[in-house]
Amino acid sequence: MNTTVLSNEFATYKEANPKAYLYRAAQDLKVSELDLLALEIGKAATVLNPDFEGILGRLRELGKVMALTRNEYAVHERKGIYKNMNAQHGHIIFVGKDIDLRIFPQSWNSALAVVQETERGTKRSIQFFDKKGLAIHKVFLLPESKIESFDQLVSDFKNETQEVTFVGENPQAIIHEDIDFTEENKLAFQKEWKEITDTHQFFGLYRKYKLHRQQAVENAPDGFAKKLDNEAIKTLFEKFSENKQEIMVFAGNKSIIQIHSGLGENILYRGPWINIMDPDFNLHLNMEGINSLFAVVRPSEDGPIHSIEAYDENKEMIVQFFGKRKPRIPELEGWTGIVKDMMSE
Repeated sequence: MNTTVLSNEFATYKEANPKAYLYRAAQDLKVSELDLLALEIGKAATVLNPDFEGILGRLRELGKVMALTRNEYAVHERKGIYKNMNAQHGHIIFVGKDIDLRIFPQSWNSALAVVQETERGTKRSIQFFDKKGLAIHKVFLLPESKIESFDQLVSDFKNETQEVTFVGENPQAIIHEDIDFTEENKLAFQKEWKEITDTHQFFGLYRKYKLHRQQAVENAPDGFAKKLDNEAIKTLFEKFSENKQEIMVFAGNKSIIQIHSGLGENILYRGPWINIMDPDFNLHLNMEGINSLFAVVRPSEDGPIHSIEAYDENKEMIVQFFGKRKPRIPELEGWTGIVKDMMSE
């Protein structure tokens, strides 16, 4: 789309929808978020060099910030400090108490610093995008964040050309197709599922059989997975909230997974959205986006590990819940009880 035309359309859109987030505006205008943000280059937006490991390594200097990762139906927001970064084997991870990330930088394409004037004051952020202009991850400064460190980071990584190169089209959804799964392969797959000793082995297992994740869950051994009514997501939220059960919440996209470990206490419903609204953790989950909901059990050396997993209409993972745990420590009994109850209903 012509830049002038898009600029005019976006201006008209903002007048009619002054509170709409950039993500929603991009969807409504059938462009990418980066298409819209690129209109602000030289004004509110500054293009940074695509040295993602370098930029990520400097985020700790900003102090406490808010990390935001989303997909179409879930928005995961966690406040904290970017600590304990480790880059190896093509992956980047953060394993801090609050900011816990698994990053796959192969599809990362551009980074911008954004400084916007709003009714609530100046909003500063670092935003990362993939090759299609889809937002991968955003880092928002808080009132207590270090503005001078943000300014220095922008100065140190500012790109000379102030241009971004990307596909610039409305990103298409990931669609997972089922493969033909013979009875022989299914039995072999189920046997290997029962022999898992670490939950991280599950990824390699279903990839070995060329399955996508939902098809793997649908072909679980008897007793290791159950399809739940989609409305059961409300029961899950109510139970871990009322019981003050510590949980782990995984949400993200193909480029990054963001994890919260801790309580999820304040539950709020807004239209189709069910939300956790705690001081340092917010989750916004669009229940209308859930096409399939499963309770899943995986073996481990520490005992069975239970999860609740939500998938969209394209069989892509939306969000995944576990009980809070560490390696070599059995799953919390309270969480086990919640999932078993849901599986027995």
